[in-house]
Amino acid sequence: METRQVPRGPRVRLLLLLLLLVSWSHRTASGVALPPAGVFRLRTPGGARAGPATPQSRRSLALADDAAFRERARLLAALERRHWLNSYMHKLLVLDAP
Repeated sequence: METRQVPRGPRVRLLLLLLLLVSWSHRTASGVALPPAGVFRLRTPGGARAGPATPQSRRSLALADDAAFRERARLLAALERRHWLNSYMHKLLVLDAP
């Protein structure tokens, strides 16, 4: 089976790195480490923009931030479910061991 690399942007790489760095050893759903504020912002550093902010551009940024927040929450929930399933399966293996 052949695998091929999919090009990823710097934001996707940063998100994957942050998700890999989360320690799942003793954390609960309320203790999940979130990426620093501003990681998912669409603005350039320093707040430089091409032109004045219009209501449409503000709405687009708000929608993009909302979509990024929902995606991040979805990924963290999936990781939490995976961690729970792994620990549950480990308990089953330990209990069923001869």
